[in-house]
Amino acid sequence: MEHRLCDECCELFPASYFQGDSLRCRACERDTEEPETERPPKRLRIQDSLFIAALSCDLAGGRHGLWIARSSYIPSTLRSAGRGMPFRVVELARFPGLGHMQPMLLRLFVSRRVAEGEWVRAGLSEILRVLAEMV
Repeated sequence: MEHRLCDECCELFPASYFQGDSLRCRACERDTEEPETERPPKRLRIQDSLFIAALSCDLAGGRHGLWIARSSYIPSTLRSAGRGMPFRVVELARFPGLGHMQPMLLRLFVSRRVAEGEWVRAGLSEILRVLAEMV
């Protein structure tokens, strides 16, 4: 099933949620039909970033793997992930606005996942190469 990104709300929807070649989803199209005075201003939505992280005791990911994740506020995500451990979770790479690609990237590494999670046994250079091919 093909998915498209709405230019207005920056959400990912199936192509059936768009009318013809419109770049806006049905909900955003409906919103513009209402008079401007009745509609409250939309909140600014921060797009998720895709990031790759590792444990501070294994930066290459050889033993524990690398974490492929997405977040709109990465420092908080890294702090909460490392809570209760004797080491930190360290960000190795960040790709702003590409958070929507995380599930697709994880699917490509499904055979190398660690315990069905977001951690994969792959090198950073290999993950970056696959991501570059996707973009």
